[in-house]
Amino acid sequence: MFSIFRKLTRRKSPKSPKSPKSPKSPKSSRRSKSPKLSSLIENNLYPFWYKKLPFPEDPDDNLFENTTWYKHLALADKMYGNKSSLPKGRILFHGSTIIDPINTIKPSTKPYFFFGLDAFISTWYISELAYENKINYGFLNVYQTLQPIPYKYLPLIRGDTDHPDDDTDCKNKACMHPELGYHSKVYDSLLDELLLDDSLPVELSIEFTIPINNITNKLKLIGVYVVDVTKLNDNKDKNFNEFKAIDAVKFN
Repeated sequence: MFSIFRKLTRRKSPKSPKSPKSPKSPKSSRRSKSPKLSSLIENNLYPFWYKKLPFPEDPDDNLFENTTWYKHLALADKMYGNKSSLPKGRILFHGSTIIDPINTIKPSTKPYFFFGLDAFISTWYISELAYENKINYGFLNVYQTLQPIPYKYLPLIRGDTDHPDDDTDCKNKACMHPELGYHSKVYDSLLDELLLDDSLPVELSIEFTIPINNITNKLKLIGVYVVDVTKLNDNKDKNFNEFKAIDAVKFN
């Protein structure tokens, strides 16, 4: 069965270092900007299909197939495909090992910076980072748009270009596309590298990318929350109905 999600194993990591040391959780000099969870953030935590369509009842192996998510993709196309701009005041999430990574952007092989329209994909991304870097902490950074951001929608359901890596427009313009949130990474001894673990369940979310050279003055940080990586690891083999990734975020 052909899968529209063929690109989702793209985030490959450098070779795993030998005998890495696990660093201690950092003591940041910056406190969370929002000790209490605001309704603005709370209303944007869940994937776009939540309470509109049920999570697929298919076996976990089928969660990588286009037919499994067809109705969800059609909904995403309807919600975002007919629009051309993300409005001012929209919430965006980014999982990281540091606080406010936008202010510490370094030259990268990627021309863009990515966000989740919901907190789930960004929270699970922290699980990937923790596995890759042998750490036990992470931060869910919450940003708000300061102005409307024009974007190009990449509609998987119509068979068009399905990822910013394949679309040159995304190097200079914001892009939006459906994306699966993987729960962790795994070391492939044959390839000697870390890959996304496709033996675990996934959820469908929406990813939003902004070119690094065009991100200045577009966003402001409105919240930073510590993520319990141990709790993510303990529940990474559970699907959306069995465990909610945001339960690992310390909102209080």
